[in-house]
Amino acid sequence: YKRRNAEFNEALNTINEGRQMLQELYTGSASLIDLNRVAVKMFKGAVNLRVTSHYVAVIGALAQIAQKADLLVDANILNRVEELFKRLQETLAQAIQEEDSAEAEAVESFS
Repeated sequence: YKRRNAEFNEALNTINEGRQMLQELYTGSASLIDLNRVAVKMFKGAVNLRVTSHYVAVIGALAQIAQKADLLVDANILNRVEELFKRLQETLAQAIQEEDSAEAEAVESFS
């Protein structure tokens, strides 16, 4: 339970890192390497948590951004990806809450 909770927290941290990277892409201070690093981290987290289906839209959007050769990303694209990050974060927060509730019920029924 503790390990899984730590994995969820790491996933949430990675989402925050991705959101920060979006801003850096917009200002031109992030590179394709940064984008790739965050996408790989997100994919690994999704696999560890067994929730890859929730990550598909975000990782797909990051891949579309990476295909732009000049990395000049307009605000509309960033806003769309930011919204995807928010939804993913909400989904993971709900999953954490459900696991916490299940753990509490299991402890209570065991006592």
